[in-house]
Parts: sequence; structure tokens; C-alpha cells
Amino acid sequence: MSLQKKISVFFLLAMAVIVIALYIVSHIFVLNSFTTLENNRDSEEMKRVLVAIDKMETQLVNRLNEYADSNFIRNAVIEKNTDASSFFNNNTFLTKQFTSVLLMNKNSDVIFQKRVNFKTGISKNSAPGLLSFIQTEPSLTVAGPFSGMYVVNGDVLIIALTPVKSNEGDLIGTMMIGRHFDPPTIRNLRSETRLPIFFESPMDIAIPKKASDPDAWIMNSPTWIKRNSESIHTIYAALYDYKNKPGAIVGFEAPRDIYLQGRQTMFLWGIFTIAITAILAITGLYLLNTIIFKRLNFFVKTVADIRAKNDLSLRLPVKGHDEISKLEREFNRLLSSVEQSRSQIVKLAYEDSLTRLPNRAYFFKEASIKLNANEELGASAAIMFMDLDGFKQVNDQYGHEAGDKLLKHVANVLLEILRTTDIVSRLGGDEFILFLPNVHTHEEVSQVAKRIREAINVPIDLDGQIAYVSSSIGISFYPDHGTDLNTLISYADEAMFIAKERGKNQYSFYKEPAAME
Repeated sequence: MSLQKKISVFFLLAMAVIVIALYIVSHIFVLNSFTTLENNRDSEEMKRVLVAIDKMETQLVNRLNEYADSNFIRNAVIEKNTDASSFFNNNTFLTKQFTSVLLMNKNSDVIFQKRVNFKTGISKNSAPGLLSFIQTEPSLTVAGPFSGMYVVNGDVLIIALTPVKSNEGDLIGTMMIGRHFDPPTIRNLRSETRLPIFFESPMDIAIPKKASDPDAWIMNSPTWIKRNSESIHTIYAALYDYKNKPGAIVGFEAPRDIYLQGRQTMFLWGIFTIAITAILAITGLYLLNTIIFKRLNFFVKTVADIRAKNDLSLRLPVKGHDEISKLEREFNRLLSSVEQSRSQIVKLAYEDSLTRLPNRAYFFKEASIKLNANEELGASAAIMFMDLDGFKQVNDQYGHEAGDKLLKHVANVLLEILRTTDIVSRLGGDEFILFLPNVHTHEEVSQVAKRIREAINVPIDLDGQIAYVSSSIGISFYPDHGTDLNTLISYADEAMFIAKERGKNQYSFYKEPAAME
């Protein structure tokens, strides 16, 4: 039975495992549906709260309209009847469910005002909240009926305002009543909705950006949910005041019973599914490991050894004639091809094709490394920039082939003179550059320059033709002339031109007179 058929058989087992895994993942969406169901329930609960608050406002408006349309209120406004205090006694406030009343004539003179604190039972013949509102919005005293939320000094109340008119329909005054969100009012809302309602200031609870989406609003109120823990969350709604700004935050905590019940169900189902999956997975993995993975792991280990040792001469042992054996065989052939290609690439990348000297790329790479090493050791180094004098004449007179032979000859001369630790490279044409690490004095470098000049300035046999060339050498010294490789090369180049200007066949240090021999 071939390896391909074996893998096909066990692939069916793997597919079964994948199907089960996908089934488990799909249940995550089911769990999300439990969360959505729970959120919908809590949104409906919040809707009941907002309906109760809206109902409170509606009742307040209806109560106000009954009073404003009564003859008692008309007479009180016209005659400034002081008996309003007996009419609006504490019991009236309690039974009619409002906490403040304000009555004014058409000249905005206060006829009667009163505020009752249901928590303490104390009443005062003043309604500062309503007065503050009228002072803020004086135009509403002659406008049509108005109701809404008003916040003053952190005190939240629902207010209702309506003009008081005579029997003939003339404006004779204004009446306002209000209901504060005090503890008794909140207790009544809790009793009506059967929810642990609380109120907070918008200064204490920030409205999240996600709540700004009108699609998520309930009865024109931004609504959002905050997760307190795995078992509890809080539902919030922002109540807007008459200026359409957040006036108060109403909220209540609710248990996450639907979510927890769904999670428990999914947990039990998950245990069962995982147990089945584990049995299939262990069986499948054992078989796959025995048949395939042991061999592949050995393959990977061998490849890792090749990479770690950077030794492309290593080869995989090939056993058998199945697909993995074919892979090992082809991989060995690939290694041979890569090894051969790398050798060619390295040669092309770092070697001058004519002189077989290192090229520009190799010089900059290795010279930078050696320069950094010299810096760490505190040692000196030198850069020599060399140009052949008379090379163009040889090239023109004897041809390019002779010129190439001359360049090869110069390359060999340089290799014979320099140390093994030195670097010599052909930059192009008849230009050569040398790096001499660990030199101590200018005199030491001068001796090398003299030997090069003397070795090149001799008759050269080019297949029967005698050619004469010399060399002009510019020298820069590290760290005297700089610490950057490009800078040192530039200075050595400048010094080389000075050597040429002074008669050629000379060497010159950067910014120093050329040494003549």
C-alpha cells in the first residue's frame, strides 16, 4: 500500500475531527445567541423603566392641565388669593405625586410657590427649581404648554408648564408643577417596574460612543450595557433634558442568568464532544506519527543540521521508494544544485572577473569589518588608492588584450607584496585600492608604497612587447584623517591626484607634501 493511499485513509479520520471541531465552533455562535436573547430581555426591561418615567411626565401634565383649567387657579391668579396654601397642602402633593408648584400672573409676579420633600416631610413656601427654570427660559411663560426634564445644581426633576387663561381665553398667568427624582420617587419606580433602579449624574458615568447609534436607542434614549462580571451586568439609559442634553442616567443591575444557563449547557456538550474528538485525534495522531511524522521529523532535523552548520555538503540518507524517499532524494539533488550555485554566486559577487582580485563590493564589506575591529583594538590602519601611470598609452598602443595582461601582472605584484591580512581590490579600469590594518606609523606605510612603486616601475613583457608603467599612490591614515571608510577612501583619492600632479610615480599622504624618491 503506497504512502499516498495510507494518507488518504487517515485523511478521512482527520476530516471527521475537523467536522467535530467546526461543530464546536458553531456552538460559539449559539452562545452568542443566548447573549443576544439576554440583551433583548434587558432592553425590554429598560423600556418598561422609560415607559414608567414617561408615564410620570404624562400624569404630571394631566394634573397640571386640570389645575390650570380650574376656577380656583384663575381666581388665585387674578385676585392673588392667598388661600392657595390650603389648597396645595402637603397631602395634596403626596396624593397627586408632585413635589413643587409655582403660580405667577401675566407680569411674572409670583402668586404662590411651594416645595415638599417627601423624604423628610418638610415643606417650604418656595420652589427654587421651578423659579430657576423660569429665569432660564422666561419666554416659555407666554408660549404654549411645555414639559420635560430639568437639571439644576445636580437636582433632577420633571417639570410641566402651561399658561393660565381666563374664561374668555386671555392669558392671565402661568402655572408650573414639578416632580423631583428623590428617594420616594425612585422607590415608587422600583415598585412599579420591579427592578432595582438607580439614577446617576452624566458627570459620573460617561455615555459610550456605541450608544450614540440611534438604532440602539429605546424611546429616544441612548441605551447600553456594561459587563460587571460573568454573572452580573448593568443596563443604562441616558435621559435627555429639555435642551436635548443628557440630564440623568438611569440604570439597573441584572443577573446574566440566560447567558450562564446557555454557557453551562454548552460546557457540558463541549466536554462530550471534546472527549470524542480526543479519542479520534489520539488514534489518528498515533497512526500518522508511526507512518509519516517520525520520518518527516528526521527529515526536518537533518535539514536543521545543514542550516545550523551551513554545510551544503551534508546529505539525507535515502531509504525505500515511497513518496518521502523520493522527497529525500530530490532534496539531496537540490542541495547539490544550491551548493554549486552558491559557489558561482559568491565568485561573481566578490571577485573581479579579469584580475581575480576581490572586487569593490568585497572590499567595502571586509574593509568595514576590519576598520571596526581596529577601532575596538585602538589600532591604526591605512587606505591606499593607486592609479597606473601610462596605462592608457599601453592600451591604445598594444590593444585591450595587452592592457588586460598588464592589469593581471599588477594584481599579482600587489598580492606578492601585501600581507595576508591586507585587502587589495580592483575598483575598475586601472584603479586599485588597498586596506592595511594594524599599521603603527606613516613610515611603515611609506615602505609598503615604495615597494609597490618599485615593483611596478619595471619593464613588463606582454607577449614580446615591452611596456612601461608606473603608479601614483594616495594614502589616508586611520584615525588621523578620519574614522569613516568612505571619507578615508575619498581622502586617499585626493592624495593620489596630488601624487600625479607632482610628476607621477610617487605616493602622497592626504594633506601632506608628496614624498619624492
